[in-house]
Amino acid sequence: LLGCSRLSRIDLAVDDFHGLFGREYAKKAYSDDAFRTARAGRAPNGGERLVSEPNGKIINESFEVGSRESRIYWRIYN
Repeated sequence: LLGCSRLSRIDLAVDDFHGLFGREYAKKAYSDDAFRTARAGRAPNGGERLVSEPNGKIINESFEVGSRESRIYWRIYN
């Protein structure tokens, strides 16, 4: 593919105009072990991240699974 013999990372972006795959969907998939790559072993870490202004207004909401250093890294944000 594109003259590459090995890909170590691919970034995809999807605009979900219908709201089907939001943070709540990601949280449910995570709680259902949808990111586990094997029956045994640890599931990747996951959690919410909220960024707010000093007045309390939330300016970024995300749910992340895994990390940039792990085999799985999925970030979904509004």
